[in-house]
Amino acid sequence: MEHWQVTYLGNRQIPRELTEFELATFFTFSAKERALIDARRGDLYRLAVALHIGFIRMSGRTLDAYRQIPKVLWNYLGAQLAVDPPDLGTLRTLYETCSHAH
Repeated sequence: MEHWQVTYLGNRQIPRELTEFELATFFTFSAKERALIDARRGDLYRLAVALHIGFIRMSGRTLDAYRQIPKVLWNYLGAQLAVDPPDLGTLRTLYETCSHAH
């Protein structure tokens, strides 16, 4: 582990501001990870899985569904997955949107 990565260990939420470097480092996925993400049914579930993988990589923890997700991160994930990013703030809202869509 690189020295600069220690800063994020144990975080319970995503920082409000993310640099391009942080987005690329924690929220860009390998082919194997993409296969796992793409196996999910529904665009919003794929976004959620990608968000969780990136946050675990960043902090070593799971993400609380009530925490705000920066719009820049939704946009970054949406661009990677070729999915329209949601216009919402929390992961809980994303899951509620998914459940109402079915």
